[in-house]
Amino acid sequence: MSHVVFVTLFLGLVSGVQPVELRVDQNVRSVRLLLGGHELAVLRGAPWQASLDLGMLEPKELVAVAYDDRGEEIDRTAQILNLPRHVAEVEILVHNDDHGLPKFVELVARHLQFLKSSTAAVRLDGVPLRVNGLTAPLPTLDWTRSHVISAELRFVDGSLARGEIVVNGGFSDSTGAQLSPVVITGGPETVTKLDGCFSADGIALHASAVEKNDALVLFVREPDPRRFESVVRKMEVQQRFSPLVRQMMTRDTTLDADVIERMVWPIAQHFSSRNGGTSILFEHSNDIPAAKGGMLRLLALPMWKAPLEQTPRQFADAVAVAALQTLTPARRRAVVLIASNVPDRSAHSPEQVRHYLQSIHVPLFVWSLTGPRLDLAETWGEVEDISHSDALREAVSRLRQVVSGQRIAWVATDALTALRARADPSCGFSTLAGTK
Repeated sequence: MSHVVFVTLFLGLVSGVQPVELRVDQNVRSVRLLLGGHELAVLRGAPWQASLDLGMLEPKELVAVAYDDRGEEIDRTAQILNLPRHVAEVEILVHNDDHGLPKFVELVARHLQFLKSSTAAVRLDGVPLRVNGLTAPLPTLDWTRSHVISAELRFVDGSLARGEIVVNGGFSDSTGAQLSPVVITGGPETVTKLDGCFSADGIALHASAVEKNDALVLFVREPDPRRFESVVRKMEVQQRFSPLVRQMMTRDTTLDADVIERMVWPIAQHFSSRNGGTSILFEHSNDIPAAKGGMLRLLALPMWKAPLEQTPRQFADAVAVAALQTLTPARRRAVVLIASNVPDRSAHSPEQVRHYLQSIHVPLFVWSLTGPRLDLAETWGEVEDISHSDALREAVSRLRQVVSGQRIAWVATDALTALRARADPSCGFSTLAGTK
């Protein structure tokens, strides 16, 4: 049965000291909390809460291990931090009666914006159960056999959270096989022989396919284009009186036709719960096919509702969120930051964000429309000056080359192991190194 679940679900990016709350049944006497295999805390009674240092902004696994009164492990649950999660999630906790048999199901859910659920449904082996709020009684069954309990919650914004466990002889687990994407570079667009091409921590990984799918390039830029419109206008004037120059400029600053572009504005929306939980979302534009025009169009794109001058900008945080968005669904990807002179009020430093992008293998490009930015070298690394037409062409060419050279390999492993996967050079390709 499930004896422990997380009440605190980290659906967004998380680092540093964070409150964690658990829900356990009457059989649990203690819980160990592990991060990346290292023990952070041991809880021995209510309230089942702790403040944990979740460390740097990088993918990792948070595990709760439950023990009974004899000190024996009876259950464990885990959640992956800082990788794509659903907007809403639900966990299923099975409560036992005095004889240790399943008595009722409790649903523990969270929405990224802390919205409440509007409807709940629970099924046992496909048969609907009567639901009262977020609980549902279980009928008398032979629990030595396998039974599937599934749940579905609909929230007031229309989003759905689904969960499923298999209960068999006192144990529960989630169901389903797993294929995870690994970004590689080089080699042909289609690879047929993949045996022995991938490994992680010295263990061979089976890969089922390599494909060149579409790509997503996300840009983070100051939402008020007036701060640099003189530079963009100057480049536009250069091509205004020559159709040939305009045609060449558009061609040279347009990414490939299989690339989708999106602007992420560094303007944060903050959400909080009654128990102190917080989450942040960033405004973004609609997806724009790269083939619709050159980069000047994107650089001059205004935010749909211009923010006030005093509204805080969070450039580094927006870059981290943009990188996370490129992972869902699995696509070739890159993030471009347009440097600004506006103060950055991010919770994370540029160094932390660059480390995060390296850990999830998302290339980062930093461009400047206002000339060389040597002052950013220590924080953001190399900054490319795109303040004139030739420089913009060169920057777009480098971006196009990196994105075009990527492939997605589907490997039979979990998402964290996939990030550690390495390709055998003899297969003709290599794993993506991340940021420069």
